[in-house]
Amino acid sequence: MSGRDWRPFSPGSRARIGFDKSQPETDAIAEGDNRNSGAQDTASASQGASGGNGHANPIAEDPERPNRNDPPKASGGVALVVSIITAAIAAAGVWVSNGNLEATKRQADAASGQLSVMMEQLSDARSSAAAADSAAAIEMAKQDKQISANQTLAAAAANQAIAAKTSAEALKGQVALMQAQQRPWITLNISTKNPLQFFNLPDGPHAFMPLDIRLENIGQSPAFNVNSVTWGYLSYPGHADFTQEATSRCESFRKEVLDNPNRGEILFPHDHVDISLNDQRHFATQAIGFMPKEIASAADRENNITIFLYGCVDYMFGKPKTHHQSGVIFQLFKRVKLQNGQTALDYNFKIGENIPASDILFLKTPSDSWQTD
Repeated sequence: MSGRDWRPFSPGSRARIGFDKSQPETDAIAEGDNRNSGAQDTASASQGASGGNGHANPIAEDPERPNRNDPPKASGGVALVVSIITAAIAAAGVWVSNGNLEATKRQADAASGQLSVMMEQLSDARSSAAAADSAAAIEMAKQDKQISANQTLAAAAANQAIAAKTSAEALKGQVALMQAQQRPWITLNISTKNPLQFFNLPDGPHAFMPLDIRLENIGQSPAFNVNSVTWGYLSYPGHADFTQEATSRCESFRKEVLDNPNRGEILFPHDHVDISLNDQRHFATQAIGFMPKEIASAADRENNITIFLYGCVDYMFGKPKTHHQSGVIFQLFKRVKLQNGQTALDYNFKIGENIPASDILFLKTPSDSWQTD
């Protein structure tokens, strides 16, 4: 194709570049070839009419021939090139699209591979978690078993401790029983060979009665520093708690004995000592007496009084020696003759009425062992 045959490509050209899919590219190429043939035929006819001298002869105007002022039509070669370029561009677009598809496919394959790896990792994690749960369950079962075993051991140890404590208490009780069987026990008994007498003096009536006291060791070992004391007690309103009175006085007596550890008697098992009015060593236990004010406070409407007597015995034994004390409480009764000739006991003593020793009786009260160790 020469330079003078080139014409600008016009949008009105009938050549197609492949965008209209209803006309194949071969149609555009054939149409170009037909047009080239028509041009050659027209040139030959012109030369024949002029007789070959180059002068044109007038010819009838072809109504189908384009006007000179019309835009030039593309030749068949240009259309072919354009068609080839268009096809190349379309192929390039398809190749680019295919390339993008391949890249997308590779990315999808890579993502699928990563997903597979993640799924495997998740499966491994689940397996590890299951294994950990199983191990934890096994460990918890072991711990529960160990706890149960420890509880069993603790219960057994507690039972053993209870049994040991029971045995120890039983042994302690046996030891205490043996000691109680082997230790000295001192009893205090009171009687009298003299009457209860009232003396009317200027300040009022006085009461006095000598006592006979026997201290006896009924235990199995000697008692040392045996000593005793007795007091008379009149009961009246506001002065009726004789146990409290006895406790207070015996505690004071205990201190006196401790301050004088060499005082008192030694009593061997089944031995006794009698203390009477003529015994100067135990003058404090020889008699009881009451003053006028005390008698007046204790007198009832019939001028009677109620008499109690309490005593304490202190002694020591053992190695080293330990201090022990026994307390007793008695109530005085008198024998009276009834009209039917029978004898009865009466605890009311008429003020001013003397009672012979044969009619006096000392009876221990229910609280006679109020203090014994």
